[in-house]
Amino acid sequence: MNSAIEDFDSNHIDCSVDISVLIRQYLNYFSGGVEKLPVDFCKAILSSFNLCNLKYSENASSEYGFVRSLPWNASEPELSGVSFDSKPTYRRLDNEIDGDGFLRLSSNGLHTKYKSISQQAALHTTYNLPKGKTVLIILPTGEGKSIIGIADAIQRANSGIDKCGTNLVVVPTISLAIDQQNNARKYFTKLPENKQPMCYSGNSNIEKQRIRELRRFFLSFH
Repeated sequence: MNSAIEDFDSNHIDCSVDISVLIRQYLNYFSGGVEKLPVDFCKAILSSFNLCNLKYSENASSEYGFVRSLPWNASEPELSGVSFDSKPTYRRLDNEIDGDGFLRLSSNGLHTKYKSISQQAALHTTYNLPKGKTVLIILPTGEGKSIIGIADAIQRANSGIDKCGTNLVVVPTISLAIDQQNNARKYFTKLPENKQPMCYSGNSNIEKQRIRELRRFFLSFH
């Protein structure tokens, strides 16, 4: 949650509901129902707080205010059958297995173990997939799907900037797109700043221009 708040700015206001839902779950199950958060952040997404039944109380003598989780009461008709209070369920099993040279190559040495034998099979299958074929991978949250989606791009980047192509990742929410971008950058340290992974999420004009430049760069090799 702290990462979501730190990365949030006015350019990412569209993901305010996603963040509010995350805050509500955190308040209900990890902090006793109330938390101290930055005033500027709270005011920026106050309408989403109201939608998600979060109550904000300003503290006049501090740059932090208090956010409290109220009993769930759907204020919008389309949310009448939805509850954000489902207790998190841990579905991931601790079944790590030793990695191999392929995993180290596909992660720039950042990973030495597979999350599971399923992740190992998925990564190997994806990289060895015949041209024109498609693979569908279904794994639980936290099982390492992200690295599978960018492994090929990492290996191509390590082969030289002239070998890079275009790797497109589509995710359902803006906050997830931002998180994917930030996590992906650690694998591409050899690329210059203007060739780093970028997400399109209603960004600033400067970020949009960088994305357009990156697209033109990749298309020049096709």
